[in-house]
Amino acid sequence: MATVAFARRDPLEAERRFFFGMAIAIGATVVLGFGSHALLGRVDLGRATWLVHLHGATFMGWVALFVAQSWLVASGDVATHRRLGMLSAAYAVFVVWMGLAIMMSSYRRGTVPPFFPPNVFLFMNVGHLLTFGGLTAAAVAMRRDAGWHKRLMLCGMLVLMGPAIGRLLPMPLLGRWNLHAVFAVLMLYALVAMVRDLRMRGSVHPAYRWGLGVFAAVQLLIEPLAWSGPGLAATRAVTG
Repeated sequence: MATVAFARRDPLEAERRFFFGMAIAIGATVVLGFGSHALLGRVDLGRATWLVHLHGATFMGWVALFVAQSWLVASGDVATHRRLGMLSAAYAVFVVWMGLAIMMSSYRRGTVPPFFPPNVFLFMNVGHLLTFGGLTAAAVAMRRDAGWHKRLMLCGMLVLMGPAIGRLLPMPLLGRWNLHAVFAVLMLYALVAMVRDLRMRGSVHPAYRWGLGVFAAVQLLIEPLAWSGPGLAATRAVTG
């Protein structure tokens, strides 16, 4: 009986370890992206405003929380993971608000990345932040179904990784394809997760189809909306 029980638990434990490994890979990528940017002298911390520092601390805090929550589940401490769940949900709301605040600050300070047209930068940020928020909210709503919950959280985290990936790519050299290049790299992480599903479950979990499908749809809509008449008008209203 003990052998049978262990055999039943082992796939679950292996899956938990896999998602912790994905969280570590994501965290390492974020640190590498922003860390390399700083080491190359592309960040002047002395001139950064308090909002920039708060924004950086907020987003790194979310990455740390994501890794910690994955570790708690992998180590078997699901009770603490659940107790931190509502705090994490509230934190996610703050992450979205902070992302919108720093975007508006970028327009005011004239620090929008030069390789993004202002209208594309606006719709990219708003679209990605709302996608992250929506996927995270869906994950919280599905928290009693671990399969959906962990996969939707992963999809939401991939959306938020864009700025880190952008700092690792030669964005100015990619021209109008820079937005799609970042998305393609993010899909490599998703591909690893989906391939594991195919190997272990025999099929890709529907959470990936929904989560990544929403992400892809938003990605495809960014530029058409940004260059539309209403999109250009919205950009003028935001940028003054």
